Amino acid sequence: MAIDNGDIGGVVELDSQQLSMAFPLVYEQPLPFESATGRLQWRLENNRVFVDSGPLNISTEHGPVTALLDLDLPTEADDELPPTMDLTIGLRDTPAAYRDRYIPYILSEDFRRWLATSITAGQVIDGAFLYRGSLRKGDTGNRTVQLYFNVADAELDYHPDWPGLTAIDGVVVIDDADVDVLGRKANIFGLDVASAEVHVSTREEQDLWLTVAAQAVGDSRDALRIVNESMINNFVGGAFNSWELAGKADAAIKLDIPLAGTDEQPVIDVAVDLSASTLSIPDYRVKFDHLNGRLNYNTGKGISAVGITARFFEKPVQLQVAQNDGNVVVVDINSSVDMRDVQSWSQQAAVSFTSGVADFNAQVRVAPEGGDSLFTIQSDLAGVAIDLPAPYAKTAESALPFLLELPIGQLPSLLTMKLAETAELQLIIADDGVTSGVVVLGEAQSLQHEEGFLTVVGAIDNMNYDQWQPVFNRYLDADKALAETRIELPEESVMSVKVRDFSVAQFDGFELQFESSIINAIRQSDTWWLAVENEVLAGELVIADDASLPLRANLQRLKLPGLEENEIEPEKTTEATAVAAAVTDDETSEAAMQPQKFSALNLDLDIEQLSFGEQDYGSIAGNIRGSEEQLLINNLSMDIRGLKISPDNPATMEWMSTETGQQTRFSGLLEFANIGDSLEQWSYERVVESKRGQLSVDFTWPGAPNEWSLNHSEGSIYLQLKDGRFLKASGTASGTLKVVGIVNFTNILRRLQLDFSDVSNKGIAFDQIEGEAILEDSRLVIVDDLVIKSPSSSFALRGDADMLAKQLDMDLSVTLPVASNLPWIAALAGGLPTAAGVYVASKIFEKQVDRFSSAVYSVKGDWNDPALTFKRVFDDSKSFHAQAAKKAADKAAEKAAENADSEVNSEASAGDVLP
Repeated sequence: MAIDNGDIGGVVELDSQQLSMAFPLVYEQPLPFESATGRLQWRLENNRVFVDSGPLNISTEHGPVTALLDLDLPTEADDELPPTMDLTIGLRDTPAAYRDRYIPYILSEDFRRWLATSITAGQVIDGAFLYRGSLRKGDTGNRTVQLYFNVADAELDYHPDWPGLTAIDGVVVIDDADVDVLGRKANIFGLDVASAEVHVSTREEQDLWLTVAAQAVGDSRDALRIVNESMINNFVGGAFNSWELAGKADAAIKLDIPLAGTDEQPVIDVAVDLSASTLSIPDYRVKFDHLNGRLNYNTGKGISAVGITARFFEKPVQLQVAQNDGNVVVVDINSSVDMRDVQSWSQQAAVSFTSGVADFNAQVRVAPEGGDSLFTIQSDLAGVAIDLPAPYAKTAESALPFLLELPIGQLPSLLTMKLAETAELQLIIADDGVTSGVVVLGEAQSLQHEEGFLTVVGAIDNMNYDQWQPVFNRYLDADKALAETRIELPEESVMSVKVRDFSVAQFDGFELQFESSIINAIRQSDTWWLAVENEVLAGELVIADDASLPLRANLQRLKLPGLEENEIEPEKTTEATAVAAAVTDDETSEAAMQPQKFSALNLDLDIEQLSFGEQDYGSIAGNIRGSEEQLLINNLSMDIRGLKISPDNPATMEWMSTETGQQTRFSGLLEFANIGDSLEQWSYERVVESKRGQLSVDFTWPGAPNEWSLNHSEGSIYLQLKDGRFLKASGTASGTLKVVGIVNFTNILRRLQLDFSDVSNKGIAFDQIEGEAILEDSRLVIVDDLVIKSPSSSFALRGDADMLAKQLDMDLSVTLPVASNLPWIAALAGGLPTAAGVYVASKIFEKQVDRFSSAVYSVKGDWNDPALTFKRVFDDSKSFHAQAAKKAADKAAEKAAENADSEVNSEASAGDVLP
C-alpha cells in the first residue's frame, strides 16, 4: 500500500486479500470480499472529509464485483449537513440468491421480507446497487436506494396465494420501496408469458401493494390451474377442482394485492380465452368438446362467462357462468341429448326403454365452504318416448317433467331423480361408489335405504303381469349387454335389487286378477325371489334367469273362486272331480284346452292350503313340465278332502295329444282314513265308512284332465279298506257310487232274511275290504274276488258291471256262522220238519256246518235295484276264483292284442315317468 500525503489529502492504493468492508449505516453485516484492488483519494476541506474512489475491482464467492465509492463526512458531529455516501456496486454472473447481501436494512421491514422471499432462483447476468444520500439515521427523505438486476431463468414468487413466475428473462428494478419486474419472457403453470409486469410500491399511509399484469398463452389445462391454484379458488368454493381442460388458452392476469399496512381486499381481474378445448368433469363422467369462449374472474362480479359454446354428445351446447352475492357459482348448461347417449353415459339398463332426443337445462351451483352445493338437470322430455306399460308409458309428442338433483362437494351424498309425480330414484354415493338406492313408484310409506340394495317401494293402482314380464326380460337383456362395456366396480359395490312392501291395488296375471297385493322381492346373483300376499294367495316364487330351470312356486295359501253346486253334482259333471270342475268353463272346449297351450310351462308347485270360495280343499304339490306333445305332472302329492298322495310315493299325470285326439293318464296311490268323510267332502253319499284305506289307480281316459269320466276310463284299480261298515244307501246315490258300493249290502242281507249279530241299523261292519278291478270298454271287471271280511262273516263279490247300461252281472258268495242262522239251514233241508231237517243237515254237512255255512247268490240287473237269486251252497271258491281270473286274463290279453301299437307308442312317449 502506498500513501501520498500532502497538506490536505492523499491516495490509498488498495490491493488486499480476504477483506471486508463495513457500512454500518447501510448494512447490518460487513460485506466480505475475497480480494479487492483499486485507488481511493481523500482530502480535508471545510471541516469535511471527502473520499473518492476509482473503480474498485472486487472478487467474491458469487462472482466479480465492481464498486465506486464517494463519501462526504463532516468532522464535527453537530454539523448541520449530514454525512452522505454514493455507493455503486456492479455485479456480473451472480446467483440471484446473493441479492439480499446488497439490500440495505434501512428499507422497510415488510419490503425487505417480500424481497427476501420473492426472488427464489435465477442468475443475475449483470446488476447494480446504488446508494445515494444521507447516512444520518432516520433521514430517509434525503437518500435513495436503487437496485437493478438483468436476470435469466429467474423465479418470482410474488404472493403465496398466486402462482409464481418461472423461467423469467427480464429486468428487476428496485427504487427505494418500489419494485418493478419487467419480464421479456416467463412461464406461469406451463403457460408461456409474452410479457409480465410486477410492481411493488408504497402508497398512502405507507401501505405496501403488489401489482401484477401478465399475458400468457398455452394449454387450457394450465390456464385452469390459475383458477384452481390461486386465491380465486377460495372465492369460487373449489367449484372447478375436479374439472379437466385440454386445448388452447390465452390468459390475461391483472392483480392488485395489498402486502402490508391495510385490510383492503385485493382487486383481481383474470380472463381466460378458450379455443378448441375439451372439458371433462370426471365426477359426472361428462365431456364437452370444441369448447370456445371466455371465462372471467373479477373481484366485483366474481366468476362469469357468457356465450361459451361447445358440443356435448355431438349436440351444440351453450354454457353460462355467474356468481351471485352469496359467492355461489352458478354454471348453466343448455343442450339436447339422445337417449342412446344417456344410456351409454349412465350405464343403466332402465334407460333402454327410452328413445328420442330431448332438450335439457343443467345447472351446477357451488357454494363457498360450508354451504350447500348442488348439481341439477331439468327437462320436459319432449321428443322422448318411454316404452313401458301404463302409467309410465309416454309418447315422443307429450311432455313429462324430469328433475335430477345431486349435492356436490361432500360425501356421502344423495342423488335424486324424479319423473313427474309417478316415479323417483334415490342413490347414496360414497367414496367407493353407489352404496344403496331406492326406487319410488307412486307413494311410499318408507324411503329407508338398505346398504348394498336398490330397493323398490311404493304403491300403484294397476299392474299386468303379461305386460310387465317382457319388460323384465328386456331389462335383463339390456343389463347383460351393458355388462360387457360397463366400468368395472368392486364386487362389494354392486347392488342387488330388492322390492319392499310394494302395494298393487289390482294385479292381473296368470289369467287371474288379484286385489290389494303386497309384493316383496330380492334379486340375488342370477335369481329373483318373489313373495306375494293378497286375498287370493300368499307365498313365494323363485325365478331363475336360466330359462331351462323351473319356476318354483311355494304358496302358503291359494283361494280360487267358489264352485257352483251344479259343478260338483257328479251326475251333472260326467262324474268328474270337483277340482276338475273348477277349471271347466265354456271356453275350455277341445279346441281351447290343448296341451300345447302349456308347452312353455316349467313349474314346481307346492300349495299348502288350497280353497275354492269358502271351502278348504287341502294341499297339493307337483312338478309341471310342458312340451309340444304333452303336459306332464311328476312327483304329484296332495292332501285334499281326505284323499292323500304321499310325497314318498308320488303320483303322475300325463296330458297328451295323440293322432286320435287328447288323452290323459293318471297313475298313483290315494290313501285316506275314513272314506265316508272323503265321500261327503266330495259331495257323494256316505255309503261306507272306514278307519283307513287306499286306492291305487292307473287310469287313461280321452280328453283333458278335467274331462275325466269313469264310464270312459280304462285301466286298473285296487281298493283296500280297513275297519269300517256299509251304510244304507238312498235311492238317489249316484251311478259312480253304485259301482263303488256295487249294491246296498244292508238291504241285500235283510232281503236274504238272515239274522247276523253284526247287522244293525248302524250298518254292516267289516274288518277289511280288498279287491282289484279292470276298466275297459265301459265295463268294470273284478279280478279274482272283491273280498269283504267282517268279525262273523265274509263276502266275496265277482263278475262285472256294464257302466253304460248300468247293469250288474255278478255273484255274491256269503259265508256265515251256522249257530245263529238255523232257519237258513232248514231251508237247505228242502222243507223237512225243522227239527229233523236241522238234525239231518247237521249230520250230512257235519264238517262244514260245525264251523261256517256258505251260499252263492246271483246279483244281476239294474244296479239301482238288482235281482238276487240263490244259486248254490258250499261255494267251491278255488274253482270260482280260477274261472274269474281266467276270464279277466283272457279279456286283458285280447285287449292288449287289439291295441298293441297304441300301447307301444303310449309307453314310448311316457318314458320312465310312467309307473
